[in-house]
Amino acid sequence: MKILQLLPASIFVLSCCNDAAQARNIVTTNDGIAIGTTNQSGLRRSLVTYDANTSQQDVHQFSNLPNTIRGFDDVALDSDAMARQGDVVAFAIDASSGLVCSFNLSARSSTRRGEVSLQLIGCTTQRVSTSPFVGIDAQRGTLVVSGGTGGVSTFRYDTSTGRLSSRPTIRNQTLNEIGHPSVTLVSRNIAALCTDTRSGFGITIANINQSSRSLDRSRFFPVENTVNFKYTISPANFPCDSSMYFQNNGRSYLYVANGPVTVQNPRRNGSPTVVNVPNGFEALTVDVNSDRSIAVFGGVIQNGARSAYLELDISNPLNPRVVTMEVVSGQGRGRITGIASAGQDIFYVFDDDSSSIGHARIQQSLLEDSELKDILSRVE
Repeated sequence: MKILQLLPASIFVLSCCNDAAQARNIVTTNDGIAIGTTNQSGLRRSLVTYDANTSQQDVHQFSNLPNTIRGFDDVALDSDAMARQGDVVAFAIDASSGLVCSFNLSARSSTRRGEVSLQLIGCTTQRVSTSPFVGIDAQRGTLVVSGGTGGVSTFRYDTSTGRLSSRPTIRNQTLNEIGHPSVTLVSRNIAALCTDTRSGFGITIANINQSSRSLDRSRFFPVENTVNFKYTISPANFPCDSSMYFQNNGRSYLYVANGPVTVQNPRRNGSPTVVNVPNGFEALTVDVNSDRSIAVFGGVIQNGARSAYLELDISNPLNPRVVTMEVVSGQGRGRITGIASAGQDIFYVFDDDSSSIGHARIQQSLLEDSELKDILSRVE
């Protein structure tokens, strides 16, 4: 069994400060620069980066943020926006103010001494619903805010500059369900919304109609035997997460973590496929590394006593194979809350007082069945 400790760092601290502000999330660029939120006292209005290529860690503070923003809770990326300039657009939402901001992330080649540059572009001006849980995602000019029980909102942004529209195109629209704690974009006009229904949890696929400024429910994929509200951390770490796998042949699949691991084609009706995972592993967060045909799931084992991540080979999308499972730990009692993967790298964060973003390398090849059984037997 491998125990992976969070990397020590003195440059910044990612920590959980109180019940009102505990969200810690992370995303990564295609070339291995992770961007995360922080709850360290005095730095809630900052974002942190970790460059896997240089092991450089930085905290980025923004003196010109609106005063109403108390701190950032969830993050998203559009790696295609501003690509001609060699940059990436990052987004972050403050659940307290209900405002979203965009940032220009400059690649290493365009900055002095190889430093990562993260500059504020601008913020929205009209509050949208973010309670009691919220998530965001962005793709090709569309940003969606899941909005919790208050409804879903969408914003447009300029893909050449990264500048957000000041007011939402769709504001706080409900879909006759209890709420939506998180969201993943299937495309710029299709959203996959984690949904609390009156009979359980699942994923609602909704079409985004920009001209009529409305969302239309297309289909619903239930998740059986979910963890429900177990392991929830307000305001942006609800244990229902999803991520898209985009294949080179144009096909795409949606992977979901909600206790069980499921996969489905979000564009077609049908029942989700339940993926076999090690006994006792409860999946809480997920990210897909499409270039490597790998899905990584952050979760807990031993009834929440320990955190781990699971790596799946998804080259056969509806029949994934377990590559490995690694136990990870921070410096406190908190659980893993966010995971991201690109290239050969995996990044993860906890809700404890750890001082760094966790970093590991993906397993390069499938283990033999005997090797995998040996790893799994040590964590049961």
